[in-house]
Amino acid sequence: MLLLLAISVQAGTLRDNFDDGNFDGWEWTKVGNRLDKWSVENGELVIVSKNLCASSGARLIGDETWENYEFACQFKLVKVFPADCADAVDEAPSFGIGVHANNENRFDKLRFIDLNAESIGGAPWKVRCRGFLGAPQFFHQEEFAIQEDKWYAVRIVANEGDYEMFIDERRFCDFQTPFPDKGGALLWGHNVEAHFDNVVITGDDIPDRDLGLPVEPKAKLATTWATIKQGARLVNRAFP
Repeated sequence: MLLLLAISVQAGTLRDNFDDGNFDGWEWTKVGNRLDKWSVENGELVIVSKNLCASSGARLIGDETWENYEFACQFKLVKVFPADCADAVDEAPSFGIGVHANNENRFDKLRFIDLNAESIGGAPWKVRCRGFLGAPQFFHQEEFAIQEDKWYAVRIVANEGDYEMFIDERRFCDFQTPFPDKGGALLWGHNVEAHFDNVVITGDDIPDRDLGLPVEPKAKLATTWATIKQGARLVNRAFP
């Protein structure tokens, strides 16, 4: 019983490397609009967003029960698309990851904390650590040379109102804020083609799941379970 209790309080881990060819579990959010296109190509989650003004294409996993967790993945910028917006800020190409996002509210009340890369009016790319509650609140920003077709490892650690954000293990910021304090993990892009891969989310509220596992053919599964029932030992075989 003590062993079971110890296991039950361990942090869970959710993974998705998109090798199953889909992005099931990642919901379209109200921060986005229907002009963005999401797909899985070669085991990578791809967003293509064009002609967006004052909104972004976004996908969310998790819910308001997720509180203290670490969200890590890889992303790369493939292409930037020009847009025709009245304000250069609205058309600025950008993409990133977020935590503590809530899909229940309208856009003007959406809350999340994110790490994003943005270039306004063709200016050098900036990395921004940002809180968003209707309008952005910047905690830190600095220039960072985002290169096309280059993978970056990104990570956000959310712990009791404290947020740390990293790119390739370089810490860009460590700040505290009273909002928001719970919510899911967010991937998003704005007037770009961006790719995401190797998502790993770990925390006490996170379910143990591997969303990227390819589905086994039914015939193979039937054979496997028949072997288990016969008491045979399976080698090099993992089950969820």
